[in-house]
Amino acid sequence: MRISSNKLSIYWLSLVFIVSFLPFLRLSMWSGGYDTIAAGDPVSLVKVAIRLIMMLVVFIYCVKYHRELNQLIKGSNLSLFIFFLLAFFSLSYSSDPIYSAFRLAEHVGLFLMAVFIVFGWSRELDNYTAIISKIIDLVIYSLFPLILIIWAFLAFGSPYVWRHMIGDSVGLGGQVLHVHTLAIICSILFGLFLNRFFVNFGFLKLFYGLASVLVLITLFFTLSRTGYFMAVISALAILIHHKKLILAFFMAFLVLFWAGLNIELDFGLVVDLVKRGQTLEDLISLTTRTIFWKELIVDTTLESPFLGYGYQMMGPDGTTKVFESLVGSVRSSAHNTFIQTYAGLGVFGLIILAWNITNVLLRYLHLRSPKKKGVENLSMIFLIVIMCLIASLTQYGIVGMTTPVAPLYYLCVALLSTRTIMRCQKFTS
Repeated sequence: MRISSNKLSIYWLSLVFIVSFLPFLRLSMWSGGYDTIAAGDPVSLVKVAIRLIMMLVVFIYCVKYHRELNQLIKGSNLSLFIFFLLAFFSLSYSSDPIYSAFRLAEHVGLFLMAVFIVFGWSRELDNYTAIISKIIDLVIYSLFPLILIIWAFLAFGSPYVWRHMIGDSVGLGGQVLHVHTLAIICSILFGLFLNRFFVNFGFLKLFYGLASVLVLITLFFTLSRTGYFMAVISALAILIHHKKLILAFFMAFLVLFWAGLNIELDFGLVVDLVKRGQTLEDLISLTTRTIFWKELIVDTTLESPFLGYGYQMMGPDGTTKVFESLVGSVRSSAHNTFIQTYAGLGVFGLIILAWNITNVLLRYLHLRSPKKKGVENLSMIFLIVIMCLIASLTQYGIVGMTTPVAPLYYLCVALLSTRTIMRCQKFTS
């Protein structure tokens, strides 16, 4: 069977999108950055090469579809486009314009790639439900190989796959894939696999059931509290979606009862997982994050409240000394996308980001209206959006330092854009 040139183009772009997730792997003893690139660290050079190839491919598609670009940047896409324009303007006053420009190029490339993938499927298919299924497949193909790579390292007994966290706890991920990134990936995959477990039969049901167990075991060993919380939310959402209300209620009761019992008696696995050798004060402050956020907000408000310090910057010198006084090191990430957006792009950037998120949520509610009955799997797209937003509250998020959360969010934004919806004549299969 002959494949159309448009479909072949989509497959090629999707392959580049999947490969663009590989730089999220560390696979190196070095910390990365300018120094290791200049020193010729092969791992860092490969990561940069993959990013450059991705940007080259996106540039080619921009040239190919230059006439359609003004139509594609509409609806949900428009707010993100304006956000990136503001970030581009911030290069003029950023304390580290090269770093800001490189991070901005990464995000713009991933965003445009997501737009072109969704645009390609909307040309190939006039069925919105079918497009949603294609996008969910792409999410799984992009994330699941990272889980398999972790287990491949485990199978060969690599010592670099473990990371010593606070206290005596050891978390899965280590120098292969960041612990919290791995946890976020697991929580998203767990929801998608659990959903497919309920809707499939026979061999596929068995496969997705085993895959759900695999990612859940992986998540457990990351010791990521954010990941645990996201997985519980994801599981409850899937059970409620499939009207397994008794099972959802039993699960919620079991989690709360088990956690409450262990914490009240101050023993057991829950306490070890939650405390990880930390004091109650550390937990309340989210391991000093809340103190850091407060200082960062105050400093930005006093120094540059409207435009911030520049894209991905958190102070006049690019980082902030506040975190150094708390944990003994300078950090370039606020571990909160919204606060970092405020520090980098000020009130204007925060308003535009809020506009984008609101637009995405309104698009979802519009498609869930009675007039659009039968839009299958749309709730899974909404679940991915919610997972990305939760991750953005305590980790690297949708427009912060580039992680798997950003491209996944861009896919959902492109899928829920007005232009994509208008191109599809049908909503159900």
